[in-house]
Amino acid sequence: MELNELTQFIRHRSGKALIGPPEQKVSGLIYIAVREKGRKVGDSWHGGGLIWPLLGAELDKYPNADFFELCLTDRVYNVAPEFWERELTNRTSGLFGLQLTLPRGIFRISPTEMIAQNRPPQRFFTKTLEENGVTLDRFIESGSVIELIGMQQFFGYPSEGRAVSIHRGNLVVPADARDASLIDDTITGMGKWFLENIRKDGEIPYKYWPSRGKYSDADNTIRRFMATIAVNRLAQAKPDAAMRKAAKQNLKFNLARFYEEDQGHGLIAWDGSVKLGAVGLAALAILESPQAKKYADQYTRLRKTVDALWQEDGSFRTFYRPADRNDNQNFYPGEALLLLASELERDRRDDVLERALKSVDYYRTWHLQNRNPAFIPWHVMACAKLYHLTGRKDLADYIFEMSDWLLDHQQWGGDLDPDLWGRFYTPDKPYGPPHASSTGVFMEGMVDALILAREAGDSGRAQAYEESIWRGARSIAQLQFKDDVDTFYVSKKSRVLGGVRTETYNNEIRVDNIQHALMALLRFRELI
Repeated sequence: MELNELTQFIRHRSGKALIGPPEQKVSGLIYIAVREKGRKVGDSWHGGGLIWPLLGAELDKYPNADFFELCLTDRVYNVAPEFWERELTNRTSGLFGLQLTLPRGIFRISPTEMIAQNRPPQRFFTKTLEENGVTLDRFIESGSVIELIGMQQFFGYPSEGRAVSIHRGNLVVPADARDASLIDDTITGMGKWFLENIRKDGEIPYKYWPSRGKYSDADNTIRRFMATIAVNRLAQAKPDAAMRKAAKQNLKFNLARFYEEDQGHGLIAWDGSVKLGAVGLAALAILESPQAKKYADQYTRLRKTVDALWQEDGSFRTFYRPADRNDNQNFYPGEALLLLASELERDRRDDVLERALKSVDYYRTWHLQNRNPAFIPWHVMACAKLYHLTGRKDLADYIFEMSDWLLDHQQWGGDLDPDLWGRFYTPDKPYGPPHASSTGVFMEGMVDALILAREAGDSGRAQAYEESIWRGARSIAQLQFKDDVDTFYVSKKSRVLGGVRTETYNNEIRVDNIQHALMALLRFRELI
């Protein structure tokens, strides 16, 4: 079916067009859902037939409906039951519907409902079996059927006489979108999200579930203080009284909630642990804040903790509590090193510089023996500052070596679904799943690499790094909640607009999905 035909149907039905579209007959499954202000008020499946009478009858039931989903089957794939886990992947979520034929009946979920419920096909499959008392072995042995249903997807807005053709419940950001407006619009949306979601006491929610309309009780001190840094940088980049107040209140809230002391050491404590990364980023949040003098004592004590965790060989212990933990070496030492380098920009002390450079030497060797993308952005950002302080060419070479290697871990083109282009993900390596926060933090490091390449007159590298950032920015723009299309199932839209999903098929908003990309885009905007 063509989009203009659906638009003509809506306009004719509302009296805005004299002639309706030609009748459309579909032989495969048809799914129709009707919503009012994001809330689904009705839905139905049909085993083929004439589209317009079916759609019209469904809309007649709900005269106050402001939105409908229409999904039309265009292909069907049978999945062998024993291969369910291999075939029902996240990449099919929101692109394919799923039909399970069980002894008790047929169970279906549309691609748009997968997005609305944040329920990927694997979860629908296992939950349906569980609810019907069917074990996996019995399912496989009984000859039950799994069908992936490829479907055309359309959204309609009856009162507006408008329809859109969608891909995985959203519009696809063009692959060639790369101008200042893309960056500006994304940053503006992020700022609105922060201001809409910050509470009176200064708390910025850590995680929000759009499908449930609820904030999560989970927490993470590192990401909390990174958000503080991001909001403060936004307030400085785009002077705004409300944003300055948000930055001030958020720092106050986070320190009140997480800061404590132990024998003169400043700690960022939560759930029985004190992480080097949290201590370092809390100190960095104070260092960059206009409120730095007010929290000078806390900063001094947090720095004392960082020094206590630094080892003579240049390594860091990564936990103050529990003292026997020393994991997350890919993350926390780089965050602490970024603090030291940032402090040195403001107050160049030889003893601090010596420690920082010793840590660079230690972790350069460590990283090249244990390569992981997660390590790179923190050390690139820290080493870029140290390079500008010292002029040591080996630091620039190290930054280029790390950044060149990271380029190969960004996905673009080929047979990849177009809404996934630009993300950083390596399917054949155990580096973790694709995630908006990963793309954002890699962009942060890439901005520093770009600046360095331009300064060095290395046009080849500069072009490659800039291309990577544009692609990452396009990925973040794809994941950002923008309008009434991608919020079709959201009743509390103000809580999500400007926020960034974890993935195209996972609508969870985590604060670091936003803050990393925001900090990268703020700096990149100055370079274009």
